[in-house]
Amino acid sequence: MREIIGKFLRLYIYPYISYGQFVLFILFALFQVFLEVTDDIETFWAYVIFGVIAAIYIVLFILQERRRSLLKDCEAELFTVENYADKLNEEIVQLENIINKNNRNLEKSLELFTKSIYESLELNDEDRITLFREHKGKLSILSRYSDDQIFKAITNRAYEMDEGFVGIAWRKGKCSVEIDYAYSVNEEGYINDSLQKCEGSFSEDKIHSLTMKSQSYFLKAIRNRDETRPIGMFVCESLTPNKMMELDKKLTQVIEKNTGLIRYYFDNFIVLLESSPEKAKQYGL
Repeated sequence: MREIIGKFLRLYIYPYISYGQFVLFILFALFQVFLEVTDDIETFWAYVIFGVIAAIYIVLFILQERRRSLLKDCEAELFTVENYADKLNEEIVQLENIINKNNRNLEKSLELFTKSIYESLELNDEDRITLFREHKGKLSILSRYSDDQIFKAITNRAYEMDEGFVGIAWRKGKCSVEIDYAYSVNEEGYINDSLQKCEGSFSEDKIHSLTMKSQSYFLKAIRNRDETRPIGMFVCESLTPNKMMELDKKLTQVIEKNTGLIRYYFDNFIVLLESSPEKAKQYGL
């Protein structure tokens, strides 16, 4: 019965009159009734006081019912919001797991791709392939492969775009270099020849710090899909003198054949690096 009355009041009373108007309405009605049923002024005022108290209780009852109704509605909405939040958190966790899995698959796939190029060129443990991607003014190593685990290791992820032979290839589009001396045989000759051929864009200390002091280099800038600017770099190097010179034609063919796939990896890695500060930091950016 209470719910019916409350619903009636919410539907037909609240929208049209305020609480003050409702009290006045009740008092006016009681006043009219009391004038009809009594001529005794004391009894009349007793009825009036009783009517006021009754009106106050009615208003309090209405307010209490409204409060209960609002609390019930709020609890229902809160429950709905909490359920939605829980489902949203579950979806976020699932998406994060999917993204992390896709990122791992992307990195693994690129590693296998780099290895496949390495094997197609019939390279050995004196050779190495590295893929660089330009991002925010630096070149970051995305992938590297060599049968020699020391040469394969990545000790420095990011490089300045104007350093060494990479800088020359970035400007000119391609660079092939042959160092006349082996570092292990003639360290001074290797350093001097390297400094001369890198056009002063590399320091002696940098050359000493290289884990692989190659004698033969092939570097090719990878341009974007519109062919308007370079976005990355393919580097193949060897300790064997003149090896890249001998492989120049084959290297060019391999890169041309796989340019689309290389761009695919480059584009997806940019999405990865820009969406994850942790990954960007991991890649030295």
